[in-house]
Amino acid sequence: MQLTTRKTKQEIVTEFRCAEILEAARKVFAKKGFVDATMDEIAAATGLAKGTLYLYFKSKRDVYLRTLQQGVTELLDRVTTNIQEASGVRAKLRAIIATRVKYAEENRDFFKIYLTEFVNVTHPASINKEFRDKQFKLAQGIEQVLREGVKAGEIQEL
Repeated sequence: MQLTTRKTKQEIVTEFRCAEILEAARKVFAKKGFVDATMDEIAAATGLAKGTLYLYFKSKRDVYLRTLQQGVTELLDRVTTNIQEASGVRAKLRAIIATRVKYAEENRDFFKIYLTEFVNVTHPASINKEFRDKQFKLAQGIEQVLREGVKAGEIQEL
């Protein structure tokens, strides 16, 4: 007999509120950048009081990092699923590229933050271990596909 854990009403409200805040924050950070964005602007974009944001997030930096982590986690999940469904190196590489392109098209705000802000090594996201680990997993996925291709003789070892 397997027990299922049901979420409480408070947990559901918290998840919904956090998702709402992160979605608005993505747009604000994409438009203004990390430095110029304010919690007041994120609050206004969500239609919530600024104090409400602090019930869910410690700081602007926390919101920013969670925004990036959410995007990278979602991208990693999609890439992983699509690699697993593909067979052969070419199909897996196509799946990786197509998934990233599709995700970029569907999530332009995220990629604007990701590409313009994260490249700065002194940026808050660059010092976050969880974010770096997810980035590393994305790279490892590509590496694994290439190794499989070499092993299967589908691509030439260099």
